[in-house]
Amino acid sequence: MEKVTFTPVKWPNREAVNQFTKTPGVLCREVMCELDSGAAKLWLAKSPITLGWIVTRLEERELVVCAATGTGMGPAFREIKAGGLGDHYDSIRCHTSNWRVEAICQRVGLEFSEVIYHGGVNRGR
Repeated sequence: MEKVTFTPVKWPNREAVNQFTKTPGVLCREVMCELDSGAAKLWLAKSPITLGWIVTRLEERELVVCAATGTGMGPAFREIKAGGLGDHYDSIRCHTSNWRVEAICQRVGLEFSEVIYHGGVNRGR
C-alpha cells in the first residue's frame, strides 16, 4: 500500500475551495470560520491513488476531522488513524454529513458515536 503524504496548506486555497464546492455541505460556515481564524488546519492528502483535502483541528489530545473531500480517501483516513499527522493526538473524532466519509470512517475502524442536529433559533419571527 502506498503511503499518503499530508502537506499543510494555507487557507484559503483555490484548489481546495473548488473541490469542496463540488461536494456541497461538506465544508460548513463554522469550519470555514475556524480555517479563517487559524483554529483549524487544511491538509492536502496525496498518494498514487489519493488526492484530497482534509480539515482538522486539535482539541487537547483529540484530532477532529472537520471536513474531507477528494478521491481515494480511504488510505488517507487509515494513515491519519495510524498517527500520520504527527504525535500530538491520541484519538480521532470525525464530524461528517457525507455518507461517503462516514463509510470510510467505519472501514478504518472508527466507532459510531452520535448524530447531531443543528439549527438557528427563531425568536418569534
